[in-house]
Amino acid sequence: DRQRKVILHASTFKSFNVRPWIYESTFEYINGLNKLISKIRNLKDVTLIIRLRPTSECSYETLENLISKSSNVILKKDGDFMDDLKKASLLISYSSTTIEEALHERVPVAIYANSIRFNHFECISENINSKRSAVYNLSDQNMENELKKIIKDHFNKPLTDDELKNYIWTKEDLELTSYNKLDSF
Repeated sequence: DRQRKVILHASTFKSFNVRPWIYESTFEYINGLNKLISKIRNLKDVTLIIRLRPTSECSYETLENLISKSSNVILKKDGDFMDDLKKASLLISYSSTTIEEALHERVPVAIYANSIRFNHFECISENINSKRSAVYNLSDQNMENELKKIIKDHFNKPLTDDELKNYIWTKEDLELTSYNKLDSF
């Protein structure tokens, strides 16, 4: 069991606004992180780990200077992503393969960004439901309360098979034994 409540942020912004439909611009990424940090700052029992991926447009030092400081926020550019994910009760991202990695590790995901251009999952709603979910859509409105509820619902409680069934393939989904007919060609 995890001892500390950890939220992990791992997302991919694209330099020079490449592929703006599915990725955040550098400005959107930094602005979103600063909004998130302003809410996390108020959660005294939560640590936010932000995995930074510098680009040619925006170095680690530049990101470090543009992102708000807080005693419960850790900026990281090194180390093993999976180590951070295993500590997390929640992954926050906009568009990244880390979303699928989190779900496979039974860690819920909150999709968050300043933009509404793209949503990684079509079936998630704007509001936090009364029951647990594998995926949430985090909004600027009431973010602090939404984060508190998600952490409360998921701290040391991994996602169940039933909660994951609409988001990841199970071993049964991957079994190709029913396709033995292909051998007859």
